[in-house]
Amino acid sequence: MQIKSSYASLLRRIRDQFFQDQRNKLLQHTELIFVHLFISIAITIIFRFPNDLYNSWNGPFVMNLKQFRDHLETNYNLLDFWGLLSFHSILFQPQYLQVELGIGAIASDASTVYTGYSEYIWSGSLKSTFDRVVEPTINTPNTTLYIKFAANGQSYADLQYPYRFQSFSITTLRCIVKQIGIPAQQFLNWPEKQLYTKSIEEIYQRNPSLINKTVIKRCGILLGYLYGPSTESISNKYRSGEYMFNEDVRVFDVSANYSAFLSHALLGVLICSLIYNLLCHSKNVIDYLRLPSEHLTDAIKRQLMKLDGISLEELGNVLSETPSENNYHNNLFIINEKHLIMLKLDLNESSARILRRFDSETLFIVIGIDTITEVLPRGIVISDNDRTENIDFSLNTIRYHHDRAEWLHARLMILCSQYRYLCEQQALRDEEEEMQRHLQRMIEQERERRLQYLIDEETEHQIREYGDDFNRMLQGITSASPRVIAEYRMNGPLTINDGLMFEECPICITDYQTDQQYARWSCPGQHIFHFNCMLDVLRTDNRCPMCRHAVEAANILDAYFSNWLMQLTVLDDL
Repeated sequence: MQIKSSYASLLRRIRDQFFQDQRNKLLQHTELIFVHLFISIAITIIFRFPNDLYNSWNGPFVMNLKQFRDHLETNYNLLDFWGLLSFHSILFQPQYLQVELGIGAIASDASTVYTGYSEYIWSGSLKSTFDRVVEPTINTPNTTLYIKFAANGQSYADLQYPYRFQSFSITTLRCIVKQIGIPAQQFLNWPEKQLYTKSIEEIYQRNPSLINKTVIKRCGILLGYLYGPSTESISNKYRSGEYMFNEDVRVFDVSANYSAFLSHALLGVLICSLIYNLLCHSKNVIDYLRLPSEHLTDAIKRQLMKLDGISLEELGNVLSETPSENNYHNNLFIINEKHLIMLKLDLNESSARILRRFDSETLFIVIGIDTITEVLPRGIVISDNDRTENIDFSLNTIRYHHDRAEWLHARLMILCSQYRYLCEQQALRDEEEEMQRHLQRMIEQERERRLQYLIDEETEHQIREYGDDFNRMLQGITSASPRVIAEYRMNGPLTINDGLMFEECPICITDYQTDQQYARWSCPGQHIFHFNCMLDVLRTDNRCPMCRHAVEAANILDAYFSNWLMQLTVLDDL
């Protein structure tokens, strides 16, 4: 039977399916990389991570009053600052700013100061204050600017901010040194701007709160960022109730240090995740490039080792040369009268789901025929090195051949003397077991016949002796049932030994003698009597003479009815 082409075609289909699955896996992982990259870019743009990091690394950006006006007009009026289409979403724009408003730029009128709370106005703690900038200072149409300061008790005053004092004008620097307590006759004689900045920086390092509490507001130096406070609740001591800033208000927040920690953390997570996926993808690419031209798994190699070095390609030739008497429907093969090869797949199988199973499994199983000890309808039993294993025929995907076991058994009986010897020995054992079962059935039948004979005998005895004894019936006295007495007689007596010497039978009040026969009543006390004494008691009463423990009683009415029926039969005969 020529099967070489079919076998090679099946191997090729399994190999092609394996390579196709690997390609699909690689393509899916590539798509996952691009999706991850797209999502990462979208997240960074939506949450402005690049711009936050740009400002964190390069800020604060120094702006004079004119530059600040242009920045406010362009970024907060021409385009929505927080919208998805704003410059800050797609470009690197200054956000962390150092602005020199100038002396008197922040209004000192308490009626223009608003306060913000951590929770509700009447129950929360004071968190910040909003001071309005004098209107001519920021000349932008339809825009009001407030400066957000931290309230007393907040940590703002104790922090040191990265001011670039050298960028301030000489007028602002003189305002700063004046506010920090340097005498005017001293700093007015300083010829260079560097002396101002050096003195201010030394004092700021020693005592940050001295500048944060007084200098910033009076001299108009700001370090922070702009935002639109449309959802922030505020109040004013000259007006009752709670308010919200309108959409035309902009706030310059100097109440806390600029921080891009969240942007750093999330961007780091995205980068690490992208690197991890790229490394995994690189490994998958390398593994794919290293795939062998022939799909030879470890499971297949282990099976081929049992065939004395036959390669996978040579196996097709071996199977094709197998004579028809050793080939069972291209499923079971006996080669070289040494090995049984069981294919686990139909040679014409084309289902991708089934072919995919054999990416890691072997297509065939090699079994040495000298290890086969038994062939069952459902599989093969092998024994090798004191290890017994069952190989189920259900491992094979072929379901329509039901006589595989008969065919294999017949071939092994011819080819394998050891299997034939085991089968013959098993047949002898089966024959002996059948004889033992037959003998046991005969013994049981004889015992049942003997028991039934004794039951009938005891029944006749009870009818003869007590069948018409109405006094016993009225007093409720009855014998043990015929079956109990028959089984008692069948079981037989025990022989008295020296342990019962000097004891007496409670029924006949005589001592037990050696070699006499005795029995035990089936009561909790296990009382002992002479065998015949106990038989007499069972025939007259069903209760133990010592403890009155009862055994199964005879049916009085049945005995009476049987006696009446016998008498009636005798009368009819007469």
